[in-house]
Amino acid sequence: MSTDDGAKRARDLNDALLGVPGYADDTMFFVARYGHKCQSTLRKDDFDTVIQTTHDLSVAMSKPNSQTRVSELRAQVMEILKPFPELVQDYDRFAASARSTAASLGVRRK
Repeated sequence: MSTDDGAKRARDLNDALLGVPGYADDTMFFVARYGHKCQSTLRKDDFDTVIQTTHDLSVAMSKPNSQTRVSELRAQVMEILKPFPELVQDYDRFAASARSTAASLGVRRK
């Protein structure tokens, strides 16, 4: 397969996905962009920790009387992101957008 064929397939896939209701939602694009920025900025271990902790944070937020746990998890993420102000600045929006995106896709929390 040539590079041109691959680029055409990528464009076709992107166009098809944009036609799916809900996929083109701005929150989904924000989650993807922020996730990519984290992945390309952080070390792999730190990236994995941020993603897992964000998931754990989402689960904790859905439970009653979990404010202390939520604060602890957010502090863990902020400690990793601290050297990267652009990631710190957008993290809360990312976490909220990720929860919204997961809910719109019917993802269940454990």
